[in-house]
Amino acid sequence: NSVEPGGNRPTDNNISQKTKVSDDDKIFMDGVKASGLLEITMAKQALQVSTNPKIKSFAEMMIKDHTKMDKEAEALATESQIILKGDFSKEQREELDMMKGLKGAAFDKHYKDMMIKSHDKAVQLFKFGANTREEKVKAFAEKSLAVIQNHHSAAQQL
Repeated sequence: NSVEPGGNRPTDNNISQKTKVSDDDKIFMDGVKASGLLEITMAKQALQVSTNPKIKSFAEMMIKDHTKMDKEAEALATESQIILKGDFSKEQREELDMMKGLKGAAFDKHYKDMMIKSHDKAVQLFKFGANTREEKVKAFAEKSLAVIQNHHSAAQQL
């Protein structure tokens, strides 16, 4: 039951009544967890499948940066009393399954395209997070946005 920024909010789960964070904070943090999990999973697959040094280098950066960001997000979520889902969406599962059958240049092209698409969404997600209510969540989003924008630019250069 994931919700995209600006989408319909869960009506039966008013997070702001239970914790100091808003529903938008929760949506953002869930998005960060899901996005990071996808980036790390795809990067690990790229390291195993690709023979392209640029793809491998990019994948190593994804693992390093998103693992760090994920740890920061987990600590922030715990501090802010947000329970993160950490689950793939149906669309993400389908992408991962499709990538399993690809090899060589087809894999590299698909990985590049997915990284551009994924980081397009991530840039929007982190901009959304920079406008949430909880100050520490906002600060995390603002700080991390530069990293995500760098990833987006690097993905386009692959």
